[in-house]
Amino acid sequence: MVKLLFDDNGIIYGITECIKSSLNILDITQEQFDEIIKDTRKYLIKDNQLVLNEEYEEIKRKEEKERISKLSLTKREVFLALYKAKQITPEMIKAQITEPEALIEFEYANEYYRGNPLIDLIGEKLGYTSDDLDYLFENKEFPEKTLDDVIEATEEAGLYGDELTDLLNFTPKDIKNINKNLPDVSLVDTSDSAED
Repeated sequence: MVKLLFDDNGIIYGITECIKSSLNILDITQEQFDEIIKDTRKYLIKDNQLVLNEEYEEIKRKEEKERISKLSLTKREVFLALYKAKQITPEMIKAQITEPEALIEFEYANEYYRGNPLIDLIGEKLGYTSDDLDYLFENKEFPEKTLDDVIEATEEAGLYGDELTDLLNFTPKDIKNINKNLPDVSLVDTSDSAED
């Protein structure tokens, strides 16, 4: 057994074999000790018992979101990733930005930060999810996508018809598969014959 020291409010102060008179002592297993060493916020003391902190997962989620929002990429890294993923050029994106402030921010930024709302707005218009953008800022490239992933993302973004085909460079066979999943929407002529 290991001794865990905590105050009257259940806040863990330290883990030791020593006894301090101003703190309470709780015997815990080595496994619990190992978990507490990783992150003391994971557990609380209630009624002299070691219990899981119900808010721990939310605390970790917020920390991860904050960490990701501070990630940045250079303009070069962003544009290379977009070009490799969908052959999208900076000019193509710039043509879609209609607000002067957003255009200035897009065109004159040296770096793009993940936490900037403009990133989500442009990403959504390009059919990328928030998770895709997080992946981009972590890995300097977009995640590999299956056709089903692309269909789902573009449906969520409300992209259909010519808007979709302009954005995505698929083969006619791929587009036939998309058409099967989108009722009453014809994206392009997918016939195999070259009739005039």
